[in-house]
Amino acid sequence: MSAGEGSHRLAVYRRNKETGALTPIKTHDCGKGPSWVLGVQFE
Repeated sequence: MSAGEGSHRLAVYRRNKETGALTPIKTHDCGKGPSWVLGVQFE
């Protein structure tokens, strides 16, 4: 995931396990000026 301060969107990517390449999956509007993303692992 990445947050764009200028675009006001959150972008979600899929990572290829073998090459590390990122493929865009979806973007979400998330309000003015997002500045960070927190990753959480659920078990």
